[in-house]
Amino acid sequence: MNSADNTWTFTEGGTLYSEKFADTYFMDECGLEESRSIFLEGNNFSERLETAEELIVGETGFGTGLNFLAAWDAWRQSSKTCRLIFFSCELYPLEKSLHKKALEPYGELAELAKKLLERLPKTKQGFHLIDFEEGQVQLLLMFGDVKETFKECSLKADAWFLDGFAPSGNPEMWNEDVFRLLANHSKEGTTLATFTAAGFVRRGLADAGFEMKKVPGFRGKRHRLDGKFEPGTRRFAKLELPWYSHQKQTPKHKPVIIGAGIAGTSIAREFKRKNIESIIIDTAGEVATAASGNRRGMIMPLFTMHGNHQEMLTVCGAEYSLQTLKDLDITVDTGALELDKDGENTELYKNAEARHGSEYISVDKQSTYAQQALRMQQSAVIDPLAICQRFFDESGAELIKAEVIKIESKQDLWMIHLSDNSILETDTLIIAAGTSTANLVESIYGESILNLSSLRGQLAYIKGKDLAGFPDLPNMYGDKYLLKDGNDFLLGATFQEDDEDTSLRESDFAELAESLKKLLPDFEGEPEFCGGRTAFRCKSKDYLPVVGPMPDLAYFQETYGGNKRTHAASRLAEAKYMPGLFVASGFGSRGFTTAPLCARMLVEEICHGRTFFPADFRRHLHPAKFTIRKLRRG
Repeated sequence: MNSADNTWTFTEGGTLYSEKFADTYFMDECGLEESRSIFLEGNNFSERLETAEELIVGETGFGTGLNFLAAWDAWRQSSKTCRLIFFSCELYPLEKSLHKKALEPYGELAELAKKLLERLPKTKQGFHLIDFEEGQVQLLLMFGDVKETFKECSLKADAWFLDGFAPSGNPEMWNEDVFRLLANHSKEGTTLATFTAAGFVRRGLADAGFEMKKVPGFRGKRHRLDGKFEPGTRRFAKLELPWYSHQKQTPKHKPVIIGAGIAGTSIAREFKRKNIESIIIDTAGEVATAASGNRRGMIMPLFTMHGNHQEMLTVCGAEYSLQTLKDLDITVDTGALELDKDGENTELYKNAEARHGSEYISVDKQSTYAQQALRMQQSAVIDPLAICQRFFDESGAELIKAEVIKIESKQDLWMIHLSDNSILETDTLIIAAGTSTANLVESIYGESILNLSSLRGQLAYIKGKDLAGFPDLPNMYGDKYLLKDGNDFLLGATFQEDDEDTSLRESDFAELAESLKKLLPDFEGEPEFCGGRTAFRCKSKDYLPVVGPMPDLAYFQETYGGNKRTHAASRLAEAKYMPGLFVASGFGSRGFTTAPLCARMLVEEICHGRTFFPADFRRHLHPAKFTIRKLRRG
């Protein structure tokens, strides 16, 4: 995806025009009227907002976002009892200044347009969930080709807005493959509206299962098409592999969350946003006393040369975390520097600048602290304890100070035996206990299935006066990070796997001292640390979090193992999970970057049986990933 492949101008009437597709984004001077006439009236939109609890709209081509704004405006004119979910793809996203100018002619939507532009992600890749109206209006914006993005999307539409450029100039948007994808993402009775009346479009959609009809076109156009999905006996591809299938498990009891760090408090907050109160169990009886409790932490993406799952998770997660903190009026220090002392990361930094809007500070710009650096767009220095406390306060959850002694299943309920001799019962149990997660899961299964391990980290505190020779130090990251902590600084952290020593070690302080000299080559003498902290982070074998429902191991072995391991996925039954059992762990050193977004996705899956994650993305986080890899490889 490269917006440089497209160029734009404006017509005399102020309508955005694509040179690549030789077409306007809307009919000149009447774009909003056109959108309302074709897409809202064509899908009986206003009436459905009054009768449905939830309305999911799919769109082919986000463009300026005008269709979304028209739908949002219609929601505002309704009784607001329906939750509106709008998902759309875009291969050529607009730069903000161009986007703003393109929406200026639609003055009656100025307030909504301003809110949209403020919340659009800085990066132009990945899937991004954006909330409006306290979550009652949601936009899932997917950057990329229509086929690629829709193959990865798990949502099914109640209504379609088919609004790519004209079929004659944009055949990639109008073909059998796309029509089949639309059918895969439709329910029986899903409606469809589009501006075109092209015969091959009508026939292709009919072959895909839509009952199509011609209706009068808009302003001088003779006809356009409306449709309704009536698949009959047609069979369509499943949206997910059977062992990663989605299953709705809406809580009937208060969910119980084990762990009061960033994962646990994020999950509790997301439940509260759905008016579900939860209970948190923590051995300390306070939030953020373990790895989430450092005086300073970072929201920081991990950039890779070609953009793998870790990069997309951390970039999209950082965007979500930063927007969440902004919504809560939590001030953070943004724009940390990643340093490249040896000048080896030129291509990496250029890619990060092109893909995600970070600022590449090259050699010729003479970065003060390294040969070159990257000012990370999606980064911030944060107060971890304050964030966890705010999330907990927002959740209204009950916090119980106790150790979990035993967990057992009884008639679709989980019985949680605590060290105070009490027993909690719930139908929804989420284990988000950091480094204790593996042992708790093993106590249920009788074996280890998550491949989690512990990473010891020690950090050091530095008085501001000791770095007085370096005025205006930025927050920076090399092989360690140096962060401003009020008038002082925090330096960290070391990494030792499966090391349970809680003490502050001189050897670690010596390692940190060497790291400080690498960050600040002009530093003279030996640093005097004024204390430190040791904590233990939980990581998975593949360095990606583990988030989602826990597999029914016996069922998995019987259904996907043995001689069935070579069977095609389409021939196999959907997964069975341990009823009401979930995990959220393995966030490593990027918990504040990824846990809030993962919590959102987990609670969506629990309550609605779907997720906003790309399908391939979710597979890399799913708790069954290690089990299924082992079974399918035999």
